[in-house]
Amino acid sequence: MRHSQAYTDLARLDVLAWDFPTESPQLDGYSRYFLDRPEPLRYADRMEHRQAEFLGKDTVEIKRISRIGGIDERRAGKGSAILDAARVDLRIDVMRDWYFLGQ
Repeated sequence: MRHSQAYTDLARLDVLAWDFPTESPQLDGYSRYFLDRPEPLRYADRMEHRQAEFLGKDTVEIKRISRIGGIDERRAGKGSAILDAARVDLRIDVMRDWYFLGQ
């Protein structure tokens, strides 16, 4: 978004909306929705806040990733093949509910 502010200082993690990922209603322990809404006002740019919850370009070690979800069997299979080729022992589950399919 053109009004987004990028941060590279880990001391600025306080600017993230840490409560958004786990608010109700939940799916698999995390908030099911993160679409913008006009009310309450804090949800007006909720999508942008949620998009920022994980932007660790070139800094996240694979051992820090505990779960990967794919939208369907084909894509999960493609991801699994990539991980297998890289000798990464991490399963990819089909998690269709993780994706926003016209919600």
